[in-house]
Amino acid sequence: MSPTDIQYEGSNPKLKNLQQKTPAAAAKANGHKAVSKELRKAERLFAKYNKPNVKNPNAPWAIRLYDWALYHELALRNIFATMDRGDGTVTKEDFAAILMEKNVPMQEEEMPALMTAHDKARTGVIDINEFFKGTKYLEKVYLMSSYLPKKKKGKKAKRGKKGKLDIPIPICTLPEQYIIRREDGGPPEFMIESFKTFTDRNRFSRDNPPEHPLQDDSAWYLEKPEKVYTNINYAAKAEDMQSLKKAFFQGVPVNIHDKFFTTPLMAACADGNFTLAKYLVETKYV
Repeated sequence: MSPTDIQYEGSNPKLKNLQQKTPAAAAKANGHKAVSKELRKAERLFAKYNKPNVKNPNAPWAIRLYDWALYHELALRNIFATMDRGDGTVTKEDFAAILMEKNVPMQEEEMPALMTAHDKARTGVIDINEFFKGTKYLEKVYLMSSYLPKKKKGKKAKRGKKGKLDIPIPICTLPEQYIIRREDGGPPEFMIESFKTFTDRNRFSRDNPPEHPLQDDSAWYLEKPEKVYTNINYAAKAEDMQSLKKAFFQGVPVNIHDKFFTTPLMAACADGNFTLAKYLVETKYV
């Protein structure tokens, strides 16, 4: 376990080994000055938050969330991009739905604290880059950016000729006032319900399926799983046929587009998925 891990996981950095040396003392004795320095920081932090009536502002769920978000950053950014409002932000509802869909390691009752940290002005939106930075819900000592090498400031270059002005071109997105939600107040139609296997895993599994569909009576005694919605184009890219078929059966048009005017067929063709593209063209819901 590294010094950062000891500090990050909340372990006691003052525990001694068989030679009665703390990790910091052992590191110093072996000539690891940089390691010893970080361990001293961990000792001070541990002592600070273990005093009576002192609350640690770095909640365990926040530490787990930051670690998980960094590990899954690429996948999460791809999903957030489908719901981006065009300025690097997503609505609080979409943000929470995406995290819950990806099995975020935190309880549902802890979600409001995360929302409040990112939306103190109560604008109803979350900045994606701020979320991955972690500065809104964790102290600097827990952030990866604190341990990256600092860039040296170079000398100022001589003033040259003015270059061409690059004018940013806005992405064409569907205005929010035209995004119609479901009649029950649910998400827009292009956010479809993710298919979930609803069966008693203690009785049936992939290796031990029911002999007949009527034999599986799990629905009579199990609680119905909570609905989780995903962008229809994300489902198309993931080739989630079960979710797509369920959406089309419920009446969702196969040629529906999301806020970026992208349809499932466009997503399938972009991925070179001939089988899915053929299914979408041939389906009777076109």
